[in-house]
Formats: sequence, C-alpha cells, structure tokens
Amino acid sequence: MKNEFCIQCREVVTPQIVTNTETHNYRGEAFKFEAKSAVCPKCGESFLITEAHNDNMHTLQAMYRKQHDLLTPAEIISIREQYGLATKSFAKILGLGEISITRYENGHVQEEAQNNLILLMKSKAAFTQLYEKNKHRLTDKEVEKVDGILSKCQLLVSWGGKQYSPKNAAKAQYPAIQCADSQSVKCLVTQSA
Repeated sequence: MKNEFCIQCREVVTPQIVTNTETHNYRGEAFKFEAKSAVCPKCGESFLITEAHNDNMHTLQAMYRKQHDLLTPAEIISIREQYGLATKSFAKILGLGEISITRYENGHVQEEAQNNLILLMKSKAAFTQLYEKNKHRLTDKEVEKVDGILSKCQLLVSWGGKQYSPKNAAKAQYPAIQCADSQSVKCLVTQSA
C-alpha cells in the first residue's frame, strides 16, 4: 500500500483499509455491501483513496450486473474469442464502437441492448447472420480470418441427450431430425407423431 496524505494530520501516512457496511447508488439503484475505505492510523480520519474507490466501484458493478443478468467482462471476452476476433473486428461485426467493446471487457457495465446483442453472438447462427450483414465493414484480411474460423466451427444438433453434426443428424437413429445441407447453419428439429 502506498502512502497517502492525511488532510486532518497534515502528514503522509500509510493508511489502513477497513470495511464498513454501506449503501451506495449505482445507475439510480441502491446497493448495500461491505465498502472499503482508508483510515489514518494516527488520527483515525477516514478518507478516500483510489485503490478503495476502484474496489468499491468493481463491487457495485458486479452487483448491478448480477441483479440485471448482464454479461461479465470475462464472458464478453470469451464470446469474442470463440471466433478468434480482435476487439476491433468484433465491434465492426456488432456495429458498435471498438472503444465500447474495450470498455465492457475492462469492466464498464453495458446497457441491456448492447448486452443482448453480445449475448446473441454465442450462437453461431446469430453471429453468422450479423457477420454476413456487416462484413463489408471488415478488411479483406479480417473477412478471410472470420471465414476460416466459421468454416471450422461445427454446428451441433442436440436430440435425445446426444449431439450430431447437421451432416450426420439426418443419418442418426432419430428420423425426426431434419436438417438443411451441411453448409447451412439452420436446422429444423421436429418430433414425429
């Protein structure tokens, strides 16, 4: 812990970090949690330091995300990385700004609309549809990379607790599964009467 200036003592001290149950507002909502603050070891004066403030903000953001069922930064990164994309390429496909994606991945809380858009990208079918719509925004090199990644992704159809590729699903012992050709990302699963 670095030294801080205590305005009460008018000295540089090494503050102690303490926790107190506090209620803080985040985006108009109140959250009660164990907030960190710094205390001067000489006079007992409480003051704000960057480290405690950042920890409190991360806690508030995590509580807000949980309450609103929003993706965490790690989940957003995981979705982007499942397609092997850099932040800039992912943002272009989504139609969002690169800075926005970077901020979400670094802890800034996204709005519900952006969250839902990113969440949909877990689905190869949804990703492919948006990619086809927005690939004109990508460089030739980015298009080549995404096309290569998508060709390696395999769509699986779940049926009866087992998974099948579209190519093999029609050959499976479940004749009720009907799929388009193996190049398509659309599958139709019906149950026979």
